[in-house]
Amino acid sequence: MGFRLFAVWVWICFWAIGAWPPAASHAYVPAAGHLLEAAAAKRKTPSTAVVRQTRILPPQEGESRAREYQETVYFRFPGVFRAEIETDQGRRIYLERNGDYRIADSQGVSQPFPDPMDLALRLLANPDASRMGRVLAEVGVDLSVSSLGQFNGRLGFVLGARYPDELAPQVWFDKETLLPFRWLIVRRDDSGLLQRIEIRYFTWQKVGGLLYPHTMEGDRLERRTADVRVDGIDAGADISDERFSFQKLLEEHPPAALPAAGETEMVSPVQ
Repeated sequence: MGFRLFAVWVWICFWAIGAWPPAASHAYVPAAGHLLEAAAAKRKTPSTAVVRQTRILPPQEGESRAREYQETVYFRFPGVFRAEIETDQGRRIYLERNGDYRIADSQGVSQPFPDPMDLALRLLANPDASRMGRVLAEVGVDLSVSSLGQFNGRLGFVLGARYPDELAPQVWFDKETLLPFRWLIVRRDDSGLLQRIEIRYFTWQKVGGLLYPHTMEGDRLERRTADVRVDGIDAGADISDERFSFQKLLEEHPPAALPAAGETEMVSPVQ
């Protein structure tokens, strides 16, 4: 009887050890700078690309169904892109050149803080190490800190925080592929309130030399703002310079009126 009891305890101990998640502290973690370089080496890009995708907005209060809009994104790598989408409020254009951006819609041209899906494109448009680092540093990611973490059962290298700290801005790279799959932005908005934005990238695919996620998700304050599903990619497409011209954008869309004192900043209809 004693032997059987001993055998049961041995089995329980082995089961517990096998079921315990891997200890992140015992695994090799590349230094932050090396992590960016290694991640960038995985993402060689063509000079241009046109991506056609569907942006899906969750139902708002009083709505029973999600809204879907067709979106076209024009890339000139690195650092330049334009996203055009037709919404119920009219056409919306997001144009960015090396970190400087403008948003044109039915209200005119303005510069509110980008929504999560705009930010998701920013990381995709800057695949090399130095530009990726600049994009991340601009939203507070500490480029000197890296660790190993686990998110939804997936192991990843965390740049910008010591796992499991989620109060610091950070980006997660898959441990095996080194492709980004999670970007957490923590910032204070214009009113001083802490704002948490989370972007996730799924199922990276390679088309014509371009690595691009098939789907993306964006959350703000732990509420879904949009999903994106990629419908087609034309890598190396011929794109006119005018599409990336701020001057041309301002000629077609007059600047939006500045909010009066006490009014809140204009918010884009795509959130």
